[in-house]
Amino acid sequence: MCVTPGGEIIGLHQPSSEFPFHKAIFDVRPDLKAIIHAHPPALVSFSIVRKIPNTNIIPQAKTICGPIGYAEYALPGGYELGDKIAEQFSRGYDAVTMENHGIVVAGTDLKDAYIRFEALEFSARTISGASTVGTVNYLTDEQIKQF
Repeated sequence: MCVTPGGEIIGLHQPSSEFPFHKAIFDVRPDLKAIIHAHPPALVSFSIVRKIPNTNIIPQAKTICGPIGYAEYALPGGYELGDKIAEQFSRGYDAVTMENHGIVVAGTDLKDAYIRFEALEFSARTISGASTVGTVNYLTDEQIKQF
């Protein structure tokens, strides 16, 4: 299904209960054309412990994800949650961790948003796995710039 900027619903299905935050993001960031919201286990785990994955594990992850925002908890499906998330996107973030909930990423198109989502979930899974083996050694920002 699709919701046009004017609010017209195209398709057989109704919008998700999370539609208010999708609309709020598009309202503050007209440069974005696609949003992905999901609850992948590794990123939800990070959201539950109130942490953002450090993408300095490989140069590509940091480059693709950029800085990541953090939206404090609000009830799913409500306008308060939309306001908190949109506020983070208005600061220029293209990915926002939602406390005790999940992740929302955006991009210039669906492929851009999906690549960001996959790189962020890869980072979260990799950090979690590496932490069980030993201490995670992150790259410095200078090492990433050299890439």
